[in-house]
Parts: sequence; structure tokens; C-alpha cells
Amino acid sequence: MKIAQAVTDGLQPRNLLFAGLMVLGWGVAGISGAAWGVFAAVFAGAVPAWFIQRGVRRGSWADRHISDRHQRLSVFVVIIASVALSLAVLCLGNAPHEVMAAAACLLAIAVLLLVVTPFWKLRARDGGRQPGLDAGRGSVRMVVVGLRPGGGGRLVTSRHRRPHGGSGWGWSRGRRQPRRALLHRAAVKVAKGKHWRCQTTFASWLWPGRPVLQCDFVIPRLGADRIHAMTDDIREIFEQAGCEGALCVQPLEGDAEFGLHADEPVVPASVVKVQVALEAETSFAEGRLDPCERVTLSAADRTPGPVGISLFNDDAVVSWRDMVVLMLTISDNHTTDALLRRVSVDALNATATRLGLTGTVIESDLQTMLDSIGQDLGCASWKDTLAWAAGASADDMAQADERLLTSRALDPSQGTRTTPRDMVGLLRLIWTDQAGPAVACERVRAVMARQLTRHRIASGFQPPVRVAAKSGSLVGVIRNEIGVISYPDGRRYAAAVFTRSRPGSDDAAISRAIGVVTAQAVTALQDTGA
Repeated sequence: MKIAQAVTDGLQPRNLLFAGLMVLGWGVAGISGAAWGVFAAVFAGAVPAWFIQRGVRRGSWADRHISDRHQRLSVFVVIIASVALSLAVLCLGNAPHEVMAAAACLLAIAVLLLVVTPFWKLRARDGGRQPGLDAGRGSVRMVVVGLRPGGGGRLVTSRHRRPHGGSGWGWSRGRRQPRRALLHRAAVKVAKGKHWRCQTTFASWLWPGRPVLQCDFVIPRLGADRIHAMTDDIREIFEQAGCEGALCVQPLEGDAEFGLHADEPVVPASVVKVQVALEAETSFAEGRLDPCERVTLSAADRTPGPVGISLFNDDAVVSWRDMVVLMLTISDNHTTDALLRRVSVDALNATATRLGLTGTVIESDLQTMLDSIGQDLGCASWKDTLAWAAGASADDMAQADERLLTSRALDPSQGTRTTPRDMVGLLRLIWTDQAGPAVACERVRAVMARQLTRHRIASGFQPPVRVAAKSGSLVGVIRNEIGVISYPDGRRYAAAVFTRSRPGSDDAAISRAIGVVTAQAVTALQDTGA
């Protein structure tokens, strides 16, 4: 991956521009031609790159890839203006015709991209059949390929390995061209509803037998097959992170969807706390439970957990309403069990049935679930398991890790379970006030937006995009998150991502992968107009 990243960074379009145009200029006019080539590359590559980085520093867009296509228009306007200015100077300065023709081709491609970019995500690829290196998350990039005989490049829509579109240029011997313009010919063809094709040929002003620069631009029609083709890339991201994954992403309005194993049962872990919160807030709204009632949480029967009241040594007094806050913001286990015992597991399952979450079943509270893991590892309880692990040998721990993977709590056919589609459905119902009383839904949304951890779904997005989410992890094997991504223009997407790995896997890599795949799925939906 480090080698791929280094090669990808080294082959950034601006670097290829400098090298390609300098070599082109040198080949036709020596040192002066190379200087003109560098001049053209500065305006075609360095100036746009500076503008993009300036926007990143100012927070105008998230990163240099500008994954939100609606933010790309201003960038392409700057690119077009910069290249046009360089082309004018090249013409006035009597630069080599080949360099001028290359700049004209770059200008034409930029104009085409300006027209296309509101509707498609674009990125540069290698000119051959095989996919090029791309270590980024997806991008809008200058399409720059080697200037060589028969050279070419590909412009691939979306994130998949099938060649759906192409753009490139190559040298050919042309006939005498009109002196009055660089543009010699432009034609648009439609290939039986599968794609649009635009072919443009540029002449190097006028001289007999000189090379002609040709741009060939193919745009695929939008379709569901583009989204399905991305699933291989999503699987690869999960594999590189060291896990298996399932996800479902839908816009809050409409029927579009991006899914991978969206209906397969998964272990939800702390994601179930969203259901607990909804049930508790519904009880508050309907007057069945006083949200301000102060409850003493005894230290004697504390549910284990890595944060919050689970770590307290003394009794704690908390209101029911504040328990919801602790449960959703820092994933406090003890307050979850207190709420779950108060509203009951049966009530949660009844609500899941009422909401149509047919693949979602809660089998027990968290303490019971953790104790079952300890029992499957040969101990009396989870507390005893922790005591045993403190003095266990490496071999004993390795054997325990193997038994852990087959424990009841980690088996969706035996333990608490859900599906990615169910959780997306739950989020959509909460965000449209259909899951319960409007005040209860609003309260769950508000508290989810305050979740402390931001290293999963939220890591794939940058302000002003907002993410309200609930994560879930279990014994170093399960890492999940569900949430809603909201854009300033009102577009909103519900996402549910569930992963499973072997014990000892890279937690940070898997968490990052959750953000990456969510961002890619959302972008794919946006590219189809959802």
C-alpha cells in the first residue's frame, strides 16, 4: 500500500503535466520548447492544484479530491480560465505548435468535464485494460496521460474496474488544416443507449504533414449497473482493512440504495442502543416513564464496559433522561442495561416488529450477553473471564480467541441480531418521525448527533457535512456503525455498516474503512441523482 501510495502521488496529473509537456517541448524545440512546456504545465497543473489546496485550508471543500460533485464547478472554472490564459500567451509568444495543441486539448477536456462533473464522479486511470493505481478515496482529477505515439488515457466513472469511459489523446498524421482555428472537428455519437461519445481533433495551426492531437471522450449513461459494479471495490476495501463487511446506504427520500450483503444477519453490538433510546424516549413522550426520575445505579451489579458509569467505584444517581445521553454519546453499558430492564426486551422486540424490522431480534441485556461469552470460553461469567485472561499464557489466549469466534453472542443465528437494511430502515423512520412520537424521534436524533467518537462513518466526511451516528464494538471482533449523513443542501443519507474480523485485527484500519465505504456509497448514490 505504501508503494502504491507513493506511485499514485508521483503520478499525480500535475507531475505528469510538467514531465509530459516539458519533454514534448524539448523534443520539438529544444530548451526553449521545454520552457514553453513548463509554462503551460504551471497554468494547467500548478495553478489549479494551488487553488484546490487553498480551498481545503479554508474549509471550502473536504480534501483535494472534492468528492462532493456540487463543489467542483468553481474548481473547473478556475482550471479553464488558467489553461485558456496560458494558451493565449503561448499563441502570442509563438510557442511550439505542438505545445499549443496540447494546451488546447487540455482546455477542451476541462470544458467537457465542466459540463459532465455535476452528474458524474471522475478520476484518472491508466490507458490500458488494467486499472491504474489509485490509493485515494475518489476524486475529480485533471485527465492527463503520456504524450507518446498512440498514447491514450481512460476516464472511469464511479469506482470500479470495468472500463466504462475513456478520454485520451494520440499523435496521428493529419491533412492540411485550416489556419483560422485550432479546433478541426467535433462530433458527438450515441451508441445505442449505452453511452455518449464525443470525439474532438485538434490541428496544430497550419503546416503540412504535422501531427494532429485528438481527444476521445466517452461518457456512460447512468444506471444501476454502475452501483453494482462498485461492490468489488467495497469488498476490497474491507479485505485490505482485515475484515468482512456488510452495508446498506439509502437516501432518506426515494427508493435508491447501495447495498452489500444488506439482508444478511449481523451482530449489532452497541448499535442496539438506538432501539433502547427510541423505546425510552417513547415512554417519556407517552407519559409511561418520568424522564426526570432520579435512579440510583448500584456499584454492586455494574455491567462491564470500557467507559462511563461502568468504570465507577461508587453508586451513581442519574435520571432516566440522562441515561439516554450517556448511552448514545459514550456508549455506556450500565445505563443501557438499566434502561433495558425498565422498558423490557419484549417491548423492544415488539417495537421492531411494529416498525417492520423483521430481521432484528434482541435476545438479552448486555450483562447476560457478556456472561454468555465468558461461559462459552469456559468461565462462569464475563468477570471471571477477565480475571483469567490477566494471567493466561499466549497459547491459552490464542485458543480462547478461536473459541471466541464461535461463541453464541457472535453468532447471529443464536444471539442478538439485525441486518444492515433493518437499521437503515430504523434510521429513516426516526428521521421522518415515523418510528414513534415526533418529540421522541427528535430527541434520539439530537443525542445521536452528539456521539463522542467520530472515527468511523464521520471520518469519511468533512464539515459542513454533518453525521449523527451510533457505533458498536464487541470483543475486538465486531465493529459497526449506523448513522445519517446530512448535507447543507438538504440531502440526507442513512447508512449502516457492519464488520467482523479476527481478534487482534487493526482497529484503526477497520474504523477508517467504515468511513471510506460509506463515503463511496453516498457518492455513488449522488452520482445517480439520489
